[in-house]
Amino acid sequence: MVPEKVQHKREKHPVKRVTVAAPLTCRDLSNITNLVSKWSKVQDKRGLLYGKRLDEITYYDACQATKIDCEIIWSLIETVIPGLGLLSSWDKDALLRNFHPKWSLLVSAIDFEKNRSAYEEITTLEAYNSMIVKFYTSSLYEDTVIEPEEILRVFAPFLEFYGLVLAIPICAKQFDSVEYMALAMLCLFDGAHTNISPEVSDLCHNIRKVILRELRAYHSNQKDEMRFIETVDTLLLMERGESKFREELLLLEMYNLSNAITHAFPSRACAAFFRRYFHSKKAIVSCVCDLRKQKSHPCRECRIQKCLKAGMTTDKIQAKREPHPSRESSSSEKSPLPTQIISRDNPNISHVVSKWVNVQDKRSQLYGKRLDEMTYYQMCLATKTDCQIMWKELESAIPELQNLSRWDQEALLRNFQPKWSLLAAAIDFYKNHKAYENIRTPEDYSEVVVRFYTASLYGGTVLEPEEILRVFLPFLQFYGTMLAMPICAKKFDSVEYMALAMMILFDGAHTNITPECSTLCHNIRNVILRELRAYHSNQKNEMRFIETVDTVQLLEKGESKFQEELLLLEMYNVHIHDDYRLISREYRACAAFFRRYFHSKKSPAACTCEIRFRNSHPCRECRIQKCLALGMNPEKVQQKREKHVAKNPQLPSSSSSSPPSLPISPIPTQILPRDCSKIALTTSNWQKMQPKRSLLFEKTLDQTNYYELSCIMREDCLMVWKIVEDLFPQAIWNLRVLDKEALLRNFLPKWSVLTAAIDMEMNIKRYSKWQSIEDCQRMIVDFYMGSMPERYRMTPLEILKAFGPILAYYGEQVIFPIHKKGLDKAEYMALALIILFDGAYTNISVECSEMCRNLRNLIFRELKGYQMDKNYEEIQFIDTIDTLNMVEKGERKFHEELLVCDMHHVHLHDDYRLLMKELNG
Repeated sequence: MVPEKVQHKREKHPVKRVTVAAPLTCRDLSNITNLVSKWSKVQDKRGLLYGKRLDEITYYDACQATKIDCEIIWSLIETVIPGLGLLSSWDKDALLRNFHPKWSLLVSAIDFEKNRSAYEEITTLEAYNSMIVKFYTSSLYEDTVIEPEEILRVFAPFLEFYGLVLAIPICAKQFDSVEYMALAMLCLFDGAHTNISPEVSDLCHNIRKVILRELRAYHSNQKDEMRFIETVDTLLLMERGESKFREELLLLEMYNLSNAITHAFPSRACAAFFRRYFHSKKAIVSCVCDLRKQKSHPCRECRIQKCLKAGMTTDKIQAKREPHPSRESSSSEKSPLPTQIISRDNPNISHVVSKWVNVQDKRSQLYGKRLDEMTYYQMCLATKTDCQIMWKELESAIPELQNLSRWDQEALLRNFQPKWSLLAAAIDFYKNHKAYENIRTPEDYSEVVVRFYTASLYGGTVLEPEEILRVFLPFLQFYGTMLAMPICAKKFDSVEYMALAMMILFDGAHTNITPECSTLCHNIRNVILRELRAYHSNQKNEMRFIETVDTVQLLEKGESKFQEELLLLEMYNVHIHDDYRLISREYRACAAFFRRYFHSKKSPAACTCEIRFRNSHPCRECRIQKCLALGMNPEKVQQKREKHVAKNPQLPSSSSSSPPSLPISPIPTQILPRDCSKIALTTSNWQKMQPKRSLLFEKTLDQTNYYELSCIMREDCLMVWKIVEDLFPQAIWNLRVLDKEALLRNFLPKWSVLTAAIDMEMNIKRYSKWQSIEDCQRMIVDFYMGSMPERYRMTPLEILKAFGPILAYYGEQVIFPIHKKGLDKAEYMALALIILFDGAYTNISVECSEMCRNLRNLIFRELKGYQMDKNYEEIQFIDTIDTLNMVEKGERKFHEELLVCDMHHVHLHDDYRLLMKELNG
């Protein structure tokens, strides 16, 4: 060892504080956002192209409108990607021709709501058929006549395909403008077509990579990675629509319809024909199209001219392949490899499929009846029996299921029932379609729904037909248009359907199964996913795997809707199966409640469910028994946290003796506080608003009604907004009016919950005269009864039964726990700003969402600095942020309350009604 080779002493770590700009820089998506901003400016010009019904235009007019729309998009994209101006006119025209059919299909989804208003008068099937006939008849060349029945037979299926398989499913995905523009650019720059040059093909490939990267970054900024797959998956739908469009073009030529696309679309410029033509030994002949029939295909010479115009060259034709050698050659050695490639294994799924065929006769006895021929209870029994049939078939394929406890088996089947009832509706879609052939008008359909729910009510319960349609019809429409038809349109085969059934059955994420069962479900799902991936790999269709797995998300959306329906079924006394009641109540076994129970000093009490209202939540004792039955262990409950240290800690006395020999530190005696000016300014302005707020909230509940209270809360939100306008003038001044109103609507339910905790002490003084439970119940009855019209007023018992549990939930689960945290005014104001600037809502623009995200980051940083300056413990920041979860729980309960208020005709503010529509839309 030599001293010269000893490394130098490392420097100390530099100061960890870095100078990062206040708003975090999002990932770059400049091309898409630039196009979106320009797209909004041409909507008036595009509005002149569309808006007419089919019977008011011809096919030629529709083609011309789409062609002009494509040119408008091209002019916008040229400003975003200047290199497109260097393309040859041939390549530009070819790209637009290839883009034309896809854009005509995509724009029908983009302008879906606007087009719906143009077709409001088309309410019957006869009017719809008449419109189609008039459209195609006016598009015929002169001296060409087609019978109306022939037009409907040939062309109506295409329009149905475009609507049911393309427009409605794409519109149901609820893409925003950024995602739609990304899809448009991906469709336009498709380098796989043969009528463009190799240079343009490479350019398209590079542009698509940039767009995909920006789209991925956009979804990463929104923290929704699965949305990227769902967006790109739409391209498969577009390609299916394009192939259908080509079929329609062929029929348009055969039936002599005038259109602007057919002669420009190079659908018959075939590379295989071009190669065969020059390898052929036939003599070159002249055009003979004049001697052929009018509806026949073009002659050989015209087709080769079309290929040459499409850019095919004779120099790049591959040489003719040699004939295959003799398959029985005596000189060739026998290969050790098998002559047939062995497919990847998927035994579990294929075994269940083979067994599934054998039980179809038994299943057909369960289904096949119309809704008005059965009750809800009978439908529940049929679904339960169907699930048990599925379980028996799976036990033979997966013997490990027999080792599960009876509790786990029943819990898995209960979790499986709602999802399977939705998936079976798609599997048996066409068979059910036959049962409803006689249902042709909306009146017939409404009558079936009314009969079904009327027959399902308990004895002595009466509901008006209008009330049944208002409450339950939206659920059936959601199941049909958002689930059954989109899933059926994917055209899954039996293997894919069985894989989906097994994935939704073995869902280990539910809380009502044991850890061992959850692990088994996780392992089985991995096996099924691996087999499904192998099945699609054998078919050489990798994207089909993503499309299949994406269906699980659709079913989960349907399950959440099913939970809402169960709540309403119980409220309206509909006779449902006990398993369905248990499904709706198993979600109330809460880990947080379990932890609070064992930290509580209350003595255990007996069950009180028998003396409660029929539709109220289970009692405390029953809930703890449910938690224990689900496998929660009291020994694993975390210890109760220590109380927070005093928020104004006392420094040690200066009189205490200290060693005089200590050197004077070069560091300043007072550490400069971190910047928290926004929170401090909000708190001071908030204090100035208190006299005005006290005048707003001086009335008690029995002195006002729901509508007046909603107006007061709206005015209170506007006060907060005025503080925010002074706080962030640069961010707020150019905000759109629609975004401002949407932010206030989203803020309203959360603020109504948080402000109740902030004003807790003031509210206690205001309601001090109500000491007994009877006085509180009387106040609640007066409040809600004064909010209802006289003819719809409920009895006091019904009001307490409907609204009492909701108000109790606000107090016990949200307001009191937040108040017990002992947050100060600055922390409350930070929470108010965080819930106001929530960019995760879908009813605000992309620019507004980005602004909210930047402001929230700023508030989080100031809140952290404020608590560090106060020498609070680190856990205090987490505890403060955890309040947001409580506020969101209160918001969900608020949405339920709005639903109940609307059902019972409580007079609501327009903002509340709009909030409900946005929630359900």
